[in-house]
Order: sequence, then structure tokens, then C-alpha cells
Amino acid sequence: MIIKPINILLYEDNLGYRDSFKLAAQKERIITEAYDNVDNILEALEENPRKHKFVVLDARAYLHEGQSQGTESEANLHKIFREVERIGKKQDRIIQYCINTGFAEVKLQYQEVLPCRIFEKGQEADLFKYIWDSYNNTDGAKLRNDFPELFDFADSYFDDTSIEVLSALLHKNQYESNSIAHRVNNLSSLRRLIEHTMDILFQQYLNSQGDIVRSRASRAGDVINYLNSNGIVPPQVFGSVVNILKTASNFGSHSPEQAEQIEDYPTTNSIIALTFGFFETISWTKKLLS
Repeated sequence: MIIKPINILLYEDNLGYRDSFKLAAQKERIITEAYDNVDNILEALEENPRKHKFVVLDARAYLHEGQSQGTESEANLHKIFREVERIGKKQDRIIQYCINTGFAEVKLQYQEVLPCRIFEKGQEADLFKYIWDSYNNTDGAKLRNDFPELFDFADSYFDDTSIEVLSALLHKNQYESNSIAHRVNNLSSLRRLIEHTMDILFQQYLNSQGDIVRSRASRAGDVINYLNSNGIVPPQVFGSVVNILKTASNFGSHSPEQAEQIEDYPTTNSIIALTFGFFETISWTKKLLS
């Protein structure tokens, strides 16, 4: 199961309850960012697509920041449901959520018609379990369970696009596909990921020294060659990076002259080997930067 804490959003207007919820959630490895209004909740979801894994909604809270006490309304939930669905589609993900209310009549009235689970305040242990069960059932969590070291590095250093590329490569073992379209895409993905990893090494380990990279187009090769000439990179990692750059450049990013037929392209076994070479590269890079 996932060990690393996850971040969630809490929509709650009662400051005392918000504080107690945060403390209780933290003990369950759940980091809570809380707001008392719809606008801030939606803004947080929009600003960082990868950060928040779940949203806990109070049945009655404010629509806008700074509203006066007594203007809370459960009608705000309709806007949240609509906007969460819109944001999820925009970000190509399912944003999971539930209601956590102190009003028993709300649960009785809406539990059969609302598109989510409803918890009563005081059932926080059940709620936290539900949050973790929901998260662990997502594709992202399953990948992090299967490739913990890889995603520990990626979550720390990769940008959002590279994490999506990595996830697509690994999802349902895409890198093992024998489809020619998938093989070409997999090579392109490996090249992008290895170039991003070399960029990270250049910035984080080599401090962006000005005399290493000759041009942006050659930067990945320049970085790995510099590391190799200075005895920093082990031969198996050097070989993996060079092989990925060369093979992906020839077959994944251009129309190769030497591959007029599908059978001329790298086999699935070759791409699997390159993928595991990438894994080795990430493992070494993580140790180098630690």
C-alpha cells in the first residue's frame, strides 16, 4: 500500500472542526488544505492538478470568500459537483470527493440522490479509510505501488507533463506492447524522459555549468558524455542513456531511412530492455542527487 502521505482539500466553514480534522487526518498520513468557500476550493484544484487526491465537502458552507455567518448553503454543492466534473475533464482525471456533514437530515435527504458518499461528522475514522481506499484504487496509486522508487523520483523532480508521459508508458505495461504505433510512441516517450532526466542532472548536480552543453538539441548527449568522461556515471547507465537517445532518435522521433518495413523497427524486447535501462538510470540519478 501507499506509504507516502497524500494531499486532500477540505471544504469546511467551522474553524475549530477544521483544525481537529487536520490533526486527525495527519495521523493517518493525510495532509489537509482547508477552505470555507467554493471559490478557493476550485482555485486550488485548477492551480495544481497533481497535488490534491480527494475533496471532502461540508454540506453547508460559503460560496465566496468573506461571506458573513448565516449565509452558508447546501445549494453550493450543486456548483461544486458541476465544476469538479468540469475540472476533472479538463485535467483528464477523476477527482474523487465525498460529503462530511454535521446535519443528519442532510444525509437522510440526499444519500440516495447525490453522486457521492455522505459521512456524518464523528465518523472520521471511516472517512479516512474511505479516502485511502479510493486513492489506492486509482491508476496513479497502483503505478506508485508497482514502481515506488521511480515515482518517488518523478514526484520530486519531474514536471507534470513528464509524469503523464511516464504514467502512460507504464500503464498496463504499455512499454511491452507489440503494436508498431505503441513501439514508436514508447521510444518517443523514453527519449523525452531521458532528456528530462539529463536536464535535471545538469541543473541539480552540475549546477548548469556553461561549458558543458553545446546546444539545446545535443544537451542530453553532452551531459551524459561529460559525466562519463569525468568517471561519474557507471558504464551500464552510460550505455542505457546512449542507447535510448540513439534508438529513440532514429525510430521514435523521425522517419527512419533504415526502416522501410515494420519488421525493421526495434522489437518489443528491445524496447523493454531500453525501458529497464531507463529504470536503472533513474535509480542511479536518485542516489547521485540524494
